[in-house]
Amino acid sequence: GSPTVASTKSTPRVSAHRKNHKSYTMPARVMQGQMYNGFACLDEARTFSCKEENIAPYTLPQEALTYVPHPDAVVTTWANGDSERKIHCNIRLKGQEVERLAMLRGEARAEGTEFSPTVSSMATRFLSRARMDPKKALKLMTATQEWRCQYFKDGPVSDESVIEDMKYGITYFTGRDNALRPAIVVRAIRIPQQWYKEKRIDKFIRVLIFCMEYFLRYMVVPGKVENLSVIVDLKGLSLSQVPLSALSEVYKVMSHHYIGRVFRFYVCNMSTTLG
Repeated sequence: GSPTVASTKSTPRVSAHRKNHKSYTMPARVMQGQMYNGFACLDEARTFSCKEENIAPYTLPQEALTYVPHPDAVVTTWANGDSERKIHCNIRLKGQEVERLAMLRGEARAEGTEFSPTVSSMATRFLSRARMDPKKALKLMTATQEWRCQYFKDGPVSDESVIEDMKYGITYFTGRDNALRPAIVVRAIRIPQQWYKEKRIDKFIRVLIFCMEYFLRYMVVPGKVENLSVIVDLKGLSLSQVPLSALSEVYKVMSHHYIGRVFRFYVCNMSTTLG
């Protein structure tokens, strides 16, 4: 597998004179002391760094820039009548969403809670997860803010820090679906046994986080493409070999701290014993 995405059409690779330039999500302290999306701001942590020459030339297809998502890709409705918003940016919210967002901002002010721009811009995603309960949404936001501060306290996840581990092909992007959502594959059998022996599953999680930050930086178009699908491939693994703890961490990171970004979780090549 490869950590990059291929497509027949794409925006061109950046010019050569920028190849040694590192790209970051947002400079620290750029928003400190201000309001962002109606929330008091903390410094924005540097979470991601990647040299331009390591950005795949077909990361973002041209079609994504003019793509108009189908209503089902914006708000997904389930058979039981429940619905979930999937596209949150550059789009008109429903009346209840606007009302609950205002309540969430009020809860944050009352608690004196501050968030980085990245977290505050996810406010409606937290509301969706909390089933429109502002108090629960605030707890989720706070947990993610604390996680990001802790995880990235020593600096961004860089291409240089994960490039050797990515060569195992454990986690990689593999194209997009008909709504232009990227698919990320997790090949559990490729996790080195040495990592289990040394209790270094954190190396696997770090690769996954790098991929998610790469996705957010280069593969989305707000209002058009904001989600991805996760394909967990269990090929070659028996019941006793399935790394449940590692896969549990995948779910935890993706569903708790990159909230609202996973459109679907798929599991393929599962043992009949597990099925």
